[in-house]
Amino acid sequence: MTKVPIIYYCMDCSFSAENKHFKRCPRCGGVISYERADNQYRIRQGKYDVERYWDFLPLQDPRKLIGHGNERTPLIDSQELKSKCSANKIMLKDETKNYTGTSKDRMAVVALSQMNEFGINSFVVSSTGNVASSLAFLLKKHRNIEMHCFAAEEFISRHRFMDSPNIIIHRVSSKYDSALKKAFKFANENNIYHDGGYFSVAKRAGLGMAFLEAWEESKTTFDFYFQAVSSGMGVLGVYEIATKMKKCSMIDSIPSLMCVQQSTCDPMVRAFSTGEKRILPEHIIKNPVGIAKAILTGDPTVCYPSLYKVVSDTHGSFISVSENEIKSAQKHLNNSENIMATPDGATALAGFLKYAETHPDQLKNKSVLINITG
Repeated sequence: MTKVPIIYYCMDCSFSAENKHFKRCPRCGGVISYERADNQYRIRQGKYDVERYWDFLPLQDPRKLIGHGNERTPLIDSQELKSKCSANKIMLKDETKNYTGTSKDRMAVVALSQMNEFGINSFVVSSTGNVASSLAFLLKKHRNIEMHCFAAEEFISRHRFMDSPNIIIHRVSSKYDSALKKAFKFANENNIYHDGGYFSVAKRAGLGMAFLEAWEESKTTFDFYFQAVSSGMGVLGVYEIATKMKKCSMIDSIPSLMCVQQSTCDPMVRAFSTGEKRILPEHIIKNPVGIAKAILTGDPTVCYPSLYKVVSDTHGSFISVSENEIKSAQKHLNNSENIMATPDGATALAGFLKYAETHPDQLKNKSVLINITG
């Protein structure tokens, strides 16, 4: 694979730098994205996603890959869902079939491989379970890299594959947002690399591969993309991948990005519904609860502004769904689509079903992709 320079640039101002990685813009603090210097993107041959989508990823040295990537996951053309509305096509991306059962497996390969390229052998992460589990799954075979994982006590049981000596769990007796802050503090005080969370271009690119894979199989330019969100990292990743696809004429347009949250923890929905471009104190959920455990982020203050921008630019929206709506969507997935989804993954479908009921005309003759993330 030819080594092409990567340009890192700010999504909010004119800052850019070649082959010099930043987590946040050193000029304005904005979100850093990336592109190839030649702006040439193509899908290659290969069994695994990282092989096929190499040109779309912020990686340069295939010898530094951690893991080989992920095999294809099912893409289901749901005739039953289509019969319930006027959409032309409704497709479900079943990410539950990844190794650890979630889309975070795609993220883990790209994030760890980028760190390996940078020569990083110790890093800090905070997680409600899925992110850390996917990272740990790979690190069991790569014990030269150490992971410090900060986890709120209520999420400890959701952390799997954590029994390797290079993985250190830091239990936090409060909520996830507190674990997030303590992880940053620990990284700064001990001069250990923080994985960046939402601000990691590698993590977002990895998550965006599910969208690219859905297009590769269906050759469909999707009009709508639905996903459950916590920080919104995956949705922003889809936007970045779709932007590159549009540049090389794979697709005609970027889909409307539809972000779904559970009603017991929906700070982004609250801000968006009032037209706010930033999270205000009254939007923050101080003690978030809900059945969709993976998306219990009550304070998305640092993430929301950039997500608001791409959602608005694509004429998307933020949708809040109830526990009963999530359970109903989960039941449909399990019984009718053969997808054994968690409440986290089912939240995206719940959001679609609600939107189909409240905005039926918007879906007429449209193509929809719903990412069942786990």
